[in-house]
Amino acid sequence: MINSFKIYVERLGRPNNFRNNDESLESHRRLLVEQEVIARALDNSQYIISEDGVEKELRKQKEQHTKMKMAGIREEHKEELDQ
Repeated sequence: MINSFKIYVERLGRPNNFRNNDESLESHRRLLVEQEVIARALDNSQYIISEDGVEKELRKQKEQHTKMKMAGIREEHKEELDQ
């Protein structure tokens, strides 16, 4: 185990502890990380909501298009029967 650690230190240098010793700095860093996580979650939920709105609008447009096509087919069929 010690040999592995020596090799690690020789290749990559001394390992760093990125945790601050000062509790106020560490609590501030944690707060910033939590805010970033919350912001990402909010962005993700807004994206999902907007995607749902787009899906509904596309479905609505497809239904209108299908109704217009069906009406045109019915009218053509009616004209053929009238002749």
